[in-house]
Amino acid sequence: MNITHPREKPIFYLSLLLASVFWASLAWLGLFLLNKIWPDVSPQTVALSSSGLLLLAALIHNLRSVMKVATLRGYSVELSGQQFPDLYNRLHAVCKRLEIDPMPAAYISRDRHGPDAFSLRYLGRGYLALNANLVNALTERQGAIDFVMGYELSRLYHHYRNWEAYLWPVRVLPLIGPAYARTQVYVRDRHGFAACKTKADAAFALAMVAAGDRRWKSLSIPDFAAQAAHHRVFSMSYAELISARPWLSKRMANLRALSTSSEHLVAQRNALAYVAALFTPYVGWRHPGLWLRLLLLLVWPLAISHALWAGERLLLEKGLIKSQSFLSGRIIDFARDTKPEAQPAKAAPPPVVKLKPDTSNPYRRLEDDLRLLGRYARQRQMRQGGIPCEIGNIRALSLNYPADRYAFSCDEPKVYTIVERGEFEPGKESHIHTYNWEQRKIILGPSEPEKPEK
Repeated sequence: MNITHPREKPIFYLSLLLASVFWASLAWLGLFLLNKIWPDVSPQTVALSSSGLLLLAALIHNLRSVMKVATLRGYSVELSGQQFPDLYNRLHAVCKRLEIDPMPAAYISRDRHGPDAFSLRYLGRGYLALNANLVNALTERQGAIDFVMGYELSRLYHHYRNWEAYLWPVRVLPLIGPAYARTQVYVRDRHGFAACKTKADAAFALAMVAAGDRRWKSLSIPDFAAQAAHHRVFSMSYAELISARPWLSKRMANLRALSTSSEHLVAQRNALAYVAALFTPYVGWRHPGLWLRLLLLLVWPLAISHALWAGERLLLEKGLIKSQSFLSGRIIDFARDTKPEAQPAKAAPPPVVKLKPDTSNPYRRLEDDLRLLGRYARQRQMRQGGIPCEIGNIRALSLNYPADRYAFSCDEPKVYTIVERGEFEPGKESHIHTYNWEQRKIILGPSEPEKPEK
């Protein structure tokens, strides 16, 4: 059964887009830093190292699942047709209502400090555990156990479950991260609601969570759901918007709205709370994984800032934009190997760039040199303005031919060299080889046509 929430799909696709931006920016930043630390690394080494890290992370995650499954099998009682058949048959009926096949392995355990129920997947099989305290508390209303079963089965079989690890970086973002987590809670509530044979049982299950294993019997469900009206207050709305779980009274109001096919029972939030929550990332100080969320809060701006800077630098080199933006001009230039020049006469040499010239074609090697010199002339113009006559100590560059043969024009954006008679081809007339670094065009001698750069 494909049970969804009206806001689940748009929030999921937005989260998917943001997560893709994060992972792509992080990969770009990682490759850049790796090239700075280990410039001669091969793509095969990078691929193998990344695969090894992913494999290690998967092994650590599976080790946790192994321990949980081992604990279930060692300390808990497995449900079967002979062992607690009433609960086993109830789970079978719930799976049939939710169209789930095969049925997961189910256990009952006694843990005073543990959750009422939890579920996990290991080696493709689902495991569901019920706390004996929950089962005992709902003895007089056993239909409410169906809600708990359906809620946990949603964790195991919901169609978006396989994206949780990929979407995890989005969890720390303001508004969208907590909103996606809260939407998943509402989706699980809907699975639990659909799992109940009597729809009122779903409300009694939440009543037990709210009032405890004894007082839930006398809890007024309509009055408790009416407390959702307080959510219009700024503090209540703001606290929920920065939390990964919705208020329990609001969940109760949503269940009543489902049973009556009316959404008017659910109170709307304070509009000003959205503005405040927009500047509050989700940290979850009391929840597990705090240090990972804090690390993500640091990695997000680093990865995105580097992606913006590198993307704009690429556009500048291609000539698609003329100047840096206000933001990019203030992002730390991790790639700059030279310090700002105090005086043009004492300019630091540009970074050495290793070229892979075509040794079989001397003209191609000559044009590679011209393009390299033109690139750094263009970069210097962007930093200082004007048309530079030189770019520092060009002898420090890794050129194919001696640096003395090249010269810069002081009037036009050109770098050129003279090819002597018969230097590369017997009988070939002497001519000038020029590169216009503003138009990105190679210009040959006067007797030959212009050669546009590919």
